[in-house]
Amino acid sequence: MAVAPLKRELGVQFAELDEGVSTAVCFLALMLVRVIKRATGDTWRNVRRELERMHLGEFSRPAGRVVQRTETTPRQREILRALELREPPLLVEHETAPRPRRRTARSA
Repeated sequence: MAVAPLKRELGVQFAELDEGVSTAVCFLALMLVRVIKRATGDTWRNVRRELERMHLGEFSRPAGRVVQRTETTPRQREILRALELREPPLLVEHETAPRPRRRTARSA
């Protein structure tokens, strides 16, 4: 199996992997791409471009921290549905800052 055409199709590089591992990884990735193309009826380039628009943001404030992804676009929803995948959670992580303890007056 020629690895170079697979790498071109996938648009990735496996320069640090040995030839056997690189071939196996490329083959599995190519099969995944073919499944995605058949399920969505779209090109891998278009599907990848649309799904890459989904981002994860981390927002920190004195009151705490939130890790949240962007809203799902209608096209992303269609792709996920075609692949029978659930939409990832909108809120990934949420931490509130510890509240300062109130000091109580000591009785004498």
